[in-house]
Amino acid sequence: MSLINKREFILIYNAKGGKWNGALDLIHKYVSPETYKCNLCKVTFNIVMKKKWKTFINNSIHSFTFLHKEDLEFNNLEKFRNNLPICIEKKNNKYEVLVSSVEMEKLQNEDDLISLFKERL
Repeated sequence: MSLINKREFILIYNAKGGKWNGALDLIHKYVSPETYKCNLCKVTFNIVMKKKWKTFINNSIHSFTFLHKEDLEFNNLEKFRNNLPICIEKKNNKYEVLVSSVEMEKLQNEDDLISLFKERL
């Protein structure tokens, strides 16, 4: 019988955090979706986190951390600045890309992201 090890994932939005920025992003997503630069935001959020995605995270044994682009420097993740949105995995104090920005941009909805995670877990 194999044991599942808890893994640590960091998802980084290509957007700034905070209520004001969140409100501007929400408007941008709906007014001009073709110019909105964070597909991770599109597939996981409306006004709040989408239900299926939130349920997936809450039911997972794994750790999920969500950062915005202004959090990169504080978390020593500046090397990912030009590759957002992205999901990285922290392993032995090193970071490996789990879902690249190119892959993130191809996602159509939260189901696609959940399926991608399930494939890679």
